[in-house]
Amino acid sequence: MCLTQDKPFGVTFGVFVFLCFSRYFYVSPDTKIKINVTAGETVTLPCTTSAVTSESFVEWKKLEKSGDELLVFLYRSSQVDLESQEESFKNRVELKDKQMKDGDVSVILKDVTINDSGKYQCRIIQPGADTKTSNINLTVSDSGELVCVCVCVCVCVCVCVCVFEQGTCWTGSRPVSCWWASCCWCCWFCGV
Repeated sequence: MCLTQDKPFGVTFGVFVFLCFSRYFYVSPDTKIKINVTAGETVTLPCTTSAVTSESFVEWKKLEKSGDELLVFLYRSSQVDLESQEESFKNRVELKDKQMKDGDVSVILKDVTINDSGKYQCRIIQPGADTKTSNINLTVSDSGELVCVCVCVCVCVCVCVCVFEQGTCWTGSRPVSCWWASCCWCCWFCGV
């Protein structure tokens, strides 16, 4: 971490902390639930309604950025419809509660991959009732990927702040070049 002689430590440290953790505080206005998992894990995408009847229609879709909608899971006419399911979800999606007791229409997605990241939508249509829609934003990452990227980006920002401020970094009891101290720390942290 850089301590400059010209600027207070708090400003540099504040920028560093903000940039490191800002991605965790952003929530899209239309996203109700945000779930983060690691590739290879199993994840439950939650969705509930008051009750599921033989006339209920339950649809899970993945909404692609391109505007395409991929069918993840479909329940209609009192049965699960696997024929219409998107190929990439076959044999990986099942109901959390097969009887859908208490209106639980959550699905379990197995062996998630980076490609599973995105926005999912659960839509429930009940005759004589309003359509209920629930949105979930799923982020799938490789293990350690977020930490290393976050640290490397934050260290680069610290280096830029130090260089532009022409400050001196202090490690232990002696001043050293900001770039050198930050680079060594980043390489050590990322295991390079």
